[in-house]
Formats: sequence, structure tokens, C-alpha cells
Amino acid sequence: MDYIKTASSVFDRISKIYDFFLTISTFGFINKWQRELVVKTPEKDTCLDVGTGTGEIIKKIKEKSPYSLCVGLDLSIEMLKIAEKKLEDYQDVLFVKGDIYNAPFKEKTFNSVFLSLTYRHLEHERFLTELGRILKEEGYVSIFDTGRIENERLWSVFLFFVDKILRPFSYTFFSKEEYDYFVESLHNSTKIEDLIEKFQPHGYTVVYKRKILLGVAYIIIFKRHQKT
Repeated sequence: MDYIKTASSVFDRISKIYDFFLTISTFGFINKWQRELVVKTPEKDTCLDVGTGTGEIIKKIKEKSPYSLCVGLDLSIEMLKIAEKKLEDYQDVLFVKGDIYNAPFKEKTFNSVFLSLTYRHLEHERFLTELGRILKEEGYVSIFDTGRIENERLWSVFLFFVDKILRPFSYTFFSKEEYDYFVESLHNSTKIEDLIEKFQPHGYTVVYKRKILLGVAYIIIFKRHQKT
């Protein structure tokens, strides 16, 4: 499967209902969690939002730090159209169509990199390699995503619920192919402890972390060490 092509196609098709679906599927908590991610990240002057979607993270960054330069990167042109419309009244905001593995940015461009519901879709080692190129030393990586529940029995129950119980209702919003894509991505969710183990060898330490709903989701912020 051409993952990038598939992801672009899926998110293009669901762009118009994406914000609404996230709101109802999280009972409105998505805004609270994303705002926590932004507020807990130390204020920086250059920010990249990977998989920016409709631009919600950048909107929240600009509300906190009006003078920050923010760049939103996404595969979906339809998502980016919505993001541009949503943030048309904000200054110093740029949206770029592309993928993080071939990011069109110079080395050490950004002080902060955000990922909201994006990390589980990525090839982790490839992402960490590119992150090491574009993130400045002493920069921050802020991630909000679905997580893997530690209790394997509960994790299996959760996956069964999402794949079998919710599936009939999901077809109100998604095609079978689109929902299959999201269910598959859940299998790539990681425990927060495993995430820390992946980042630490690359020179990152945790400055903030919180599990949500027994680890069904998490918020974590890393700081990159300055090389000595």
C-alpha cells in the first residue's frame, strides 16, 4: 500500500466532517487536550505542526503566542484549505502540503514541533531522523495521540469495541476503506513508556507527560538536549 497516497486520499475525503467527528467522538474533550498540549509547551518563536489537518493546534498556539511563526504541514490539500480559511485573520502562519519524511525545511529551523493525532501514523525511526534535522537544540517535541492500554485484556476489549461495535455507526461518516485506515492506525498506538524509550537514545528528555483514560490517549512533551 502506498501509505502517503492513501493517507492523502482518506483525509481529503473526510476533511469537511473531521472537526465535527473529533468533537463528538471525544465528547468535546479534544479541544481541552489539545489546549493542554500547547499550554504546557514552553513558548517558542518558530513552531511546526506535523499533520496539521484543519489547523486547530496552530490556532491554539496563536491564541497563546500571537507573535510566533507557525507552519502547518499536511498531506491533504483539502484539510489545508480548511486550515487556511480558519486562520486567515492570523499573521505569520504558513501551510505547506507535504510529508515529514521529505520536509522542505532547512536544518535547525524550528524551536517546537507539535503532533496531534499524527505520531501513530508515522514510521517512528524515519520521523526521529527528520526531527533531528529540523529541530533546534534545546527545542521541544509535543505529542498528543491515542495510546496502547497497559492491560492487554482491556486493550483487546478496546480494539474490539472500536472495530466491531462502533463500525456500523462509523459508516454515517466514513466509508469502509476510511474506517479501516483508522482502525489499522490504532494498532500502531504505543505505550507512553515505549515512546520514552524511543526518544531517549536520540537525546530527548521528558518535561511533561500525562496519561488520559488509563492510557487510551496521552500527552507528552520532550526537550532536546544541547550537544556537548
